[in-house]
Amino acid sequence: MNNDEFTTWSVYDSMIQSYRSNMIASQSLLLAVEAILFEKNLIVEATICLIGLIQLWYVWFAIIRARAIISDFHKFNAIYNFNQIVNINGKKMCEETALPLTESVYVKNKSIRDKANNNLAELTGERKLKTNFRITRVKLDIIIPISFTFIWIVLIIFQVC
Repeated sequence: MNNDEFTTWSVYDSMIQSYRSNMIASQSLLLAVEAILFEKNLIVEATICLIGLIQLWYVWFAIIRARAIISDFHKFNAIYNFNQIVNINGKKMCEETALPLTESVYVKNKSIRDKANNNLAELTGERKLKTNFRITRVKLDIIIPISFTFIWIVLIIFQVC
């Protein structure tokens, strides 16, 4: 195991956990304020709903997802020496002239990330590595924000009606 990559992975993973905790706390606070103001001031309520939805769709889905992908890159490097077995094109490292996969390429290019994950899954024999959305991440990064979104939409509907 690569200790430097393990440390980097640990830092990124703990940051993701704190981001998620902060988002849940923030959403809960906004929902509490919204509940207190319910049917009192439509403009303030609409503003709070907008803030809550922007946080969900920009921060949770965009930023936390990107950080989770970065965390995966370093986890794969720590455990499997990922960037030594997969090249910058997401293919198996077979040529000496091929450049190793980098964090920025892995994060920014979905097609290369998909190829790299498929090759890692094939090389390690672990099918779950084919995707960055494993079951726990689906629950944390898909179901929870969609649940909050549903709550905000219900509040918006009841404000309008």
